[in-house]
Amino acid sequence: MKYLVRTFVLLSILWFAACKSGGDGAETKVDANKLPAELKLSWEFVTLGEAEFGAPITKVILKINDKSIVIEEKLQESCNELSAKDFADYKFPSGTLAAFTSWWAGAGYHYYVYKEGEKVIVMRAGVDEAMDENYVLQYEKIKEITATDLK
Repeated sequence: MKYLVRTFVLLSILWFAACKSGGDGAETKVDANKLPAELKLSWEFVTLGEAEFGAPITKVILKINDKSIVIEEKLQESCNELSAKDFADYKFPSGTLAAFTSWWAGAGYHYYVYKEGEKVIVMRAGVDEAMDENYVLQYEKIKEITATDLK
């Protein structure tokens, strides 16, 4: 009988502890639609070969917290990652998280990345050597990256 009472008490304690571990009874959930609080961005440029007239063929990858997102499959230009201190020189908006330029034979693109709500947005504008320095670049959105893309 003593054994039965001890077993009952022990099981009651374990059951009570298991029920109590949830705190106030609410489950802690991570919203699958929310981007991570910290975003670490970097670029990777993979040379795939050469196109006609020696233009490099480059695969452009944006790394966000170690997840690789392809931005351009076969860009026919050389690429150069920009540091944050260069963003103002290129007139990227405040809030720019990462940027690079591409160039070949007098023309190329400027790319920049920013966060908008729960999305990471990649923008691109064409540039060429004949443009006046006061020319306002016409950026287009080329990629939206969500929390789901980073899973």
